[in-house]
Amino acid sequence: MKNLLFALIVILLDVIAPPAGCGSCQHNDDSDEVSVSSSSINFTEDLGTRTIKVISNTKWTVVKDNQDWLTIVPMNGDGDKVISVTAALNTEGKSRYGEFLIKAGDASVKVTVGQSGRNP
Repeated sequence: MKNLLFALIVILLDVIAPPAGCGSCQHNDDSDEVSVSSSSINFTEDLGTRTIKVISNTKWTVVKDNQDWLTIVPMNGDGDKVISVTAALNTEGKSRYGEFLIKAGDASVKVTVGQSGRNP
């Protein structure tokens, strides 16, 4: 009788909480993912270049608006890749800030960039 009761409990638990990896479970392993090794970059007023790593499971593109003082190479890729971010010489007396997005399908990550200004 104990064995029958134990077998019924095991069957019931299997129905209520199916084991991981079951065929009827719905998993979305095909979702787009993107991340970066650093989401913030800072420069002195001098010309400078920093690198960050893009980590993605799909194709990605850099989206940048009106920051002519920033150059990013490459602007797109597929999978993991290192990109270079270059800030032009800042001859203004004030700091400047910008940002760009790295978009991979429905996923995106924002990187903020700051550069100090030249002292008069």
